Amino acid sequence: MHHTARGLTLMELLLVMLLMGIMTGLAMPSFLAFNEQNARAAAVNQLQSTLAFARNTAITQRMEMTVCPADATQQNCTNAWSGPILVVAGDKKNNLDAEDIVRVFPAIKSVDVTYNRNYRAFHFNTLGQIKN
Repeated sequence: MHHTARGLTLMELLLVMLLMGIMTGLAMPSFLAFNEQNARAAAVNQLQSTLAFARNTAITQRMEMTVCPADATQQNCTNAWSGPILVVAGDKKNNLDAEDIVRVFPAIKSVDVTYNRNYRAFHFNTLGQIKN
């Protein structure tokens, strides 16, 4: 009776590992670009959702709403749109109390949001129109 050995030789195993490493190295830039694109899309979607929420709240509650980026204490509006974003009842932008803040939308860590008009806030009137 003749038994044949089954399995892979060391050379075959090393060759397969080398090919897998090369394929992974070729796929990595595409994967990183895909992740960056998804992070940007998430930031845009969050900003759109924030503005839509503030507008709908202004209309349904018949109350003016302000959307602005928050400072570290979340008590004042800043120009840094990469941080958390506040939806505030009324037109108040400084010395905010917990009662003033309707909702806080957290920052997306992997994306740096820049806004070239340098507005501190968007203000929605009771008809849902923006006034600055």
